[in-house]
Amino acid sequence: MQVDLSGRCAIVTGSTRAIGRGIARALAKNGANVVVHGRNEADVRRVVEEIKADGGTAYGCAGDLAKIATLDELIRAATSRGGLDILVNNGAVTDTFGPFLEVTDARVDEILAVNLRGTILLSLRAARVLA
Repeated sequence: MQVDLSGRCAIVTGSTRAIGRGIARALAKNGANVVVHGRNEADVRRVVEEIKADGGTAYGCAGDLAKIATLDELIRAATSRGGLDILVNNGAVTDTFGPFLEVTDARVDEILAVNLRGTILLSLRAARVLA
């Protein structure tokens, strides 16, 4: 699908692999400036370079979505480059499969901190910018 996103800025969390990477690349291909996010700095740089090599514009932001500083930095990365138009909450802790009875309290806390709390708090920050 071709959509003109020229001049738009998108944050895509969890965009260093799989679906998130595909979304980030597609947005950039359609003209959006993309803030690439992942936990690993080297992975973030790799995807930023892939987008740039394809003629797109991308910026990187590595960090843990459970940390307020990461959420604030994602918003700063977008707004310092002209604004925020698109937020894709793709980042999540996904390696949670295994025997249910072996899940620890700490693991539940981590999943909730990233998948629920981080998503809600980033969405609130983005909504304040978009409003």
